[in-house]
Amino acid sequence: AKLILKYPDLKLRIIGHTDNIGTEEINDQLSKRRAKSVYDYLIRSGLDQQHLTYEGRGAREPLVHNDTAKGRKRNRRVELVKVE
Repeated sequence: AKLILKYPDLKLRIIGHTDNIGTEEINDQLSKRRAKSVYDYLIRSGLDQQHLTYEGRGAREPLVHNDTAKGRKRNRRVELVKVE
């Protein structure tokens, strides 16, 4: 949050992801909650909520295979993407 606060005009999309354990519906909800928790934290830290959006993408965009615990752990993540 401290780094992001140095750029007051920066606009970010917060994207939550999950592994493939569970149903698509549950993973979509979980990924959205994961992204919203980061969104809420950044707002509490002083960022302007008008510069932030969030969404969940479930298990549709894995970084690595979900075949191992290590792979599933890497796929449970939040990404911050600059919005132009």
